Amino acid sequence: MNSRIWTLMGALMVTFALSACGGGGGSGSGTTNTNDSGSGEDEAGELDPVDGDFYFSTDTNKRYQNPDADIFQEKCSTSDYYFESENFIVFSNLTTHSNDDLRTAATKAQSAMDFILPQFGLNWDTFYAMKRVVSFKDLNQFASEVSQLTYLDGGTEKRVTIDQISDYFATEIAEKMPDGYADWQNISSNPDLQYAFVYNTLVNERDPKIVRDVMVDAHEGYDQFFADNPTFDPGQEDWNDQWAPFFKKIQICATSNDRIGRSSTSGIKISPDFSEDEYRHELTHLVINQVSKVTAFWAKEGQTHLFLGEDVPASLTDVAVVRDHIIGTDETDPGLENIDKFKKAYLELVALEGVNAQKVLDWHRLSMNIKAEWFDPDGTGGTITDDEREAWIIEAFGEVMPKSYLAFFNDL
Repeated sequence: MNSRIWTLMGALMVTFALSACGGGGGSGSGTTNTNDSGSGEDEAGELDPVDGDFYFSTDTNKRYQNPDADIFQEKCSTSDYYFESENFIVFSNLTTHSNDDLRTAATKAQSAMDFILPQFGLNWDTFYAMKRVVSFKDLNQFASEVSQLTYLDGGTEKRVTIDQISDYFATEIAEKMPDGYADWQNISSNPDLQYAFVYNTLVNERDPKIVRDVMVDAHEGYDQFFADNPTFDPGQEDWNDQWAPFFKKIQICATSNDRIGRSSTSGIKISPDFSEDEYRHELTHLVINQVSKVTAFWAKEGQTHLFLGEDVPASLTDVAVVRDHIIGTDETDPGLENIDKFKKAYLELVALEGVNAQKVLDWHRLSMNIKAEWFDPDGTGGTITDDEREAWIIEAFGEVMPKSYLAFFNDL
């Protein structure tokens, strides 16, 4: 793969690969859930432990995998022992974690997700229908490789064009790309543009099974693409956890209680000692991470804190602080003192006519595009800037909401 594409995608994936927020600091007291949940509560107000079993990875071949995580290696990747419940797989980052610790993590996560999913208008079935079974990282790898595939035609090497990769892409390009493009803008003849189009199309595909099937079809037709799993059978119909780039279930890397909580598309890293609110926080981010790694920071944090049942301020002051803080890295920037502003702005967002949590997810989803037109006519690429990321988010807002981003804030 050429270096400029790696530079372009590397900047995006490293910057937005993992959300770090909430929890941490050794908060060890559990929080009682006052809402109905699949894990239930006993008479003392404690959560009923979820059902599940303990396994050794050497017996099952299931190991911790977190392809959209940050650059730091986790000891969970070397863990040979895990707990598996109906919806979670819990590995340990420590040798000191007991069986009860692993089950506790799954129990708190189950209760948290039972609370969170209805906030998005989802249940477990609809969540699994949208949950990524292929990581953003793997989609990037697939798009880059298929954009450079070649074949021999009568002794002449030719490049595989987008319509040859899959009928899916041929249909998408026919519907989405206008006529009259100059030669350099012809996606089927320009590998850079084809790369961007393939990635954008799969990122915005709502049905994860279609994404998986397109990748499998391409694997059958062109041996040059192997994704993460060069030995799996492309004709295999079942979504088998043994070969899928992601487990269908949510993974938990059980950490120490002096670690900050983190979330990605595949799961969360969190201490079994953390409170249920902290589990709700990270798992809210996980749901959002299913659709985008480029999100409006104020909306993501405002949404998350409101879902925790926190009070909302009566009025929004310093609108510019929220409007201009489109992207961020963690809760120290712009600071916890602005969370109330984020909550209020998010509440106003969902109050717009016809706007609900699903539309906010659509906004996050559209913000993930790697725009094909960002490639210069000469085919050069470059590092994606913060200004460009902000431009995605603002543009996506106008496509989903009944008013533009600036008009929304002007009316607050």
